[in-house]
Amino acid sequence: VIQIVDLATVLLVNPAVTAKPVAELIALAKAQPGKLNYASAGFGSVNHLAAELFDYEAGINVVHVPYQGGGPSIAALVAGDVQMEFITLPPSLPFIKDGRVRALGVSSAKRQPVLPDVPTLQEAGFKDFDVTYWNCLFGPAGLPAPGCTTRPAGLSTTITSRSSQAIESGMFSAAGASTTTYIKGQLQEVAA
Repeated sequence: VIQIVDLATVLLVNPAVTAKPVAELIALAKAQPGKLNYASAGFGSVNHLAAELFDYEAGINVVHVPYQGGGPSIAALVAGDVQMEFITLPPSLPFIKDGRVRALGVSSAKRQPVLPDVPTLQEAGFKDFDVTYWNCLFGPAGLPAPGCTTRPAGLSTTITSRSSQAIESGMFSAAGASTTTYIKGQLQEVAA
């Protein structure tokens, strides 16, 4: 029915990893194929897929270590059990701000307002890298058009009151397109 929010993921490393820009991380991974590993929230999660895309496009081999959710995966990164991770901004921001992890790049096409000094992966040389995590509200097939193009009043109030602070903080992007338009655009990008 309606796209609610769009979140970027951020490429994080444990501070023990000496690489600062993304290019140094790639050089490190190429010098030690199969020696570095990355955490994810589990098989098929957006952070797993972002990391696999990064590996593929960078021509590196970093070992996947799946965890049962984002909390355990970032805890493993902070503890140094893994060297890197792609994860969404909300759970990672406190760890970035206090220096327990270091952000090397964001997966969205534009820099994130909450991390203005962290480049996009496109800026780091990955031309079409644009991986975001989005949430939508879906309804049953055959839902009348007005229900698909406008938010129900109660939902608008809830979304506005609950997410406006997060959107204003720069951790989330407000959804712009209708869900139908957004999903059709995503499918066309994948098919291209």
